[in-house]
Amino acid sequence: MKLPLGILSILSALAATGYSLSCQTCIGVGSTPCQGQSMSCPADNACAATYTLTTAHGVTVSQVYTLSCAPRRQCDKPGSISIPDGKITRGISCCYTDDCTPHTPTRKCLLFLPMFPIKLFCILLYNCNF
Repeated sequence: MKLPLGILSILSALAATGYSLSCQTCIGVGSTPCQGQSMSCPADNACAATYTLTTAHGVTVSQVYTLSCAPRRQCDKPGSISIPDGKITRGISCCYTDDCTPHTPTRKCLLFLPMFPIKLFCILLYNCNF
């Protein structure tokens, strides 16, 4: 009886402290994935790939690809911010095992489909590449 209680105590102690992943960390210029060192992440984090595209006057100013630890609540939540004469768009994807490689981040795109014979449009929201 003592053995099962001992194992249960160890498991509950591990659960209380939280399990932390090891993730690759790097920063790359452009849309090409980078490779870097492995680091231990805080509890409740995932391994994340983030792609950030900055445009000004319709021209690409910068493209940054990073691998890092990220809070799980940020995973798979793309976004964008409008700035004067430009836009910053970010895509993030995550994976949840040690030193895993997240899939390439995508962004949300809109597609307007005309519906005939009436003059209406159907709006379709989907994931697309940067």
